[in-house]
Amino acid sequence: MNTVFKDNKVSIDRIMLLLKQLNPSDDVYEYLRDELLIQVYTSYENFFKKMLVNLFTDAKKNYRYSPFLVDHKLWSIVESNSGYIVPNGKWETMAKNFPLIKHCYFRESKVFIDDLVQERNNFAHTGSHKLTVENILTAYEKVNYLCEYIDFCYTELNSESFSDFIKVQNLLYKIKTVFSSVTKNLPSNGLISEDMTAFDRILEEFNKLDSDQIFLSHPKVGEIVHGVDLSFILNCKGQSATEFSTHLTNYEQSLKNIFGKLII
Repeated sequence: MNTVFKDNKVSIDRIMLLLKQLNPSDDVYEYLRDELLIQVYTSYENFFKKMLVNLFTDAKKNYRYSPFLVDHKLWSIVESNSGYIVPNGKWETMAKNFPLIKHCYFRESKVFIDDLVQERNNFAHTGSHKLTVENILTAYEKVNYLCEYIDFCYTELNSESFSDFIKVQNLLYKIKTVFSSVTKNLPSNGLISEDMTAFDRILEEFNKLDSDQIFLSHPKVGEIVHGVDLSFILNCKGQSATEFSTHLTNYEQSLKNIFGKLII
């Protein structure tokens, strides 16, 4: 990872160890829950700031990242290595600076990240927030995904592999969209019709990308598709909705495992 995401893991693990020994009604439990929120949010904010500064420094040289060139605060930080920024980490703002996240496969993460930012701000101003320990840990997982994803896309990929990655990501998003439409109206014990053609165009697109060697543009890009089992799409006709959903869950878990914490 080129932009270090210091996720305060040691501190977070220690807090969780203590929380497991306490009752939620204990005053110390509430204090540790608040400290957990601070640790998770600080990790996210520090990464975001470092990424913005790194990309803006590069943008000064080649002007590839136009969103960053209009932020005068970043200019002063890059020029004099002084100053301070507090970036807005909500999804909408992130998507303006990093447009690719708008189409990432697991973009439902935005709900958890926005809640993290909002409740941390509430805590900073009022001394209280509405997040449970479970909410914070879920946000922590999503923050890890988002930070590694942004770093991969915007610092590791070159221009050519970036373009190919977009094509692969669009294919995966289409698969997700079709999954939703296919399973939405099926009863839990229903069967997928033998006449169903929903995946035909997606399979055609997959074969086209494969023949154009798009999946070979970067090792991780290739693993996204060839490292997971898509055969259940080919054999989905006649499957029960329950069986199909199980395959879908395993498929999405495989995608996560390929990149570790990285969302796609």
